[in-house]
Amino acid sequence: MFTHEVPYTEIALVMTIVIQAACAIAILVGKFSKFSAFSLAILTIIINYYMHDFWNMESGLEQRHELQNFVKNTGIIAGLLILSAVHPGKYKIGN
Repeated sequence: MFTHEVPYTEIALVMTIVIQAACAIAILVGKFSKFSAFSLAILTIIINYYMHDFWNMESGLEQRHELQNFVKNTGIIAGLLILSAVHPGKYKIGN
């Protein structure tokens, strides 16, 4: 995160871990699932922008790797947005 010049790196890292863990648990147990899925989608967009900035790199293997991660995360964002649009509680554990 330091090499990608993420603002407030220490705080951002702790907040990312807490948000991802809390939202994942919320989706799994079916509480606040829509909000959690949407929050994770927004967080993934921010992570994609800062961490997988292939457009700022020289052509080569590293740029292609970051492009692959960017596209993968875009698919994850789409899935999270779909999950936030439906009633995800019906997909919770034990249902």
